[in-house]
Amino acid sequence: MFINGVPSGRVTSSAFSPTLQMGIAIVQLADADLGPGTQVEVLCADGKMHKGQVSELPLIDRGGDIPRGRDPQQPIEDPSV
Repeated sequence: MFINGVPSGRVTSSAFSPTLQMGIAIVQLADADLGPGTQVEVLCADGKMHKGQVSELPLIDRGGDIPRGRDPQQPIEDPSV
């Protein structure tokens, strides 16, 4: 993980989020002052640098909007199908 080309941490775990439709990761930051909103670049398994952003933990739907169908970005499944 890099910030402005300078190594700034490392990815310890990663996965694809079907909800967000993008990769997410847990990282070990080199500086405790690097917090949510920090823009980073990550060298991924495909050999390319990808842009990322530090988010606060936990990565959850705090309001429970997804299962209640209140998130307009999420498809609503029809239980009768």
